Amino acid sequence: MSVRNQSGFELVYQHYLEAKEVYPRLFEPVQSDNKFIIDGTVDIIDRDKTNWATYEVRIVISEKYPFRVPSLFETGGQIIKSPDWHVYSDGSCCLAPPVKMYMELSEGITLGKWLSKHVIPFLANHHLKTKTGQYADIEYSHGKEGIREFYRKWFGIDDDSEILKKVMYITKMTSFGRNDNCFCGSGKKYKCCHWNIKEYQGVPLEIIEEDLRYLK
Repeated sequence: MSVRNQSGFELVYQHYLEAKEVYPRLFEPVQSDNKFIIDGTVDIIDRDKTNWATYEVRIVISEKYPFRVPSLFETGGQIIKSPDWHVYSDGSCCLAPPVKMYMELSEGITLGKWLSKHVIPFLANHHLKTKTGQYADIEYSHGKEGIREFYRKWFGIDDDSEILKKVMYITKMTSFGRNDNCFCGSGKKYKCCHWNIKEYQGVPLEIIEEDLRYLK
């Protein structure tokens, strides 16, 4: 059965069962209004099978799943609810710059992939930071500045005005001629390349448009 032919709960439950094979202490999803909620605990286990830490979590899955990533809430009180620890004002965790997450899940969003690629690294880095004061890898700033930092790295551009211009090209919010070379650098004309695109490098344009509001 295709994603579009499955009911929201059927798909979420199927992905939950797949994820539960790796994360056995997740409770079954509960539907609440137009969302699905999964509570439980996840263990941070290193390559030697040593359990570093255990976190209590709540996963909130929107009606747009699997075209939008879930949200993570740490519910055991181990993560300080502040921007310094990458927690938004609503209590959800800032796992990574949004575009980075979607690029890394461009082959399809599933609960298991999202947990392994973003939730576990975020929690492992939190645990490491409490012990050593720093992440094991790149720690982007929280919120808007982290988004800006990611685009600098992605585009290889330090000039914020040039970054803004390129993001505006991607979202088609500037006048861009059909016969101009495409913004993506392919060398093709815009009309033969990314004209009327719905996503860019696996990222829904809606997500890039949200970033554009921050970058402005």
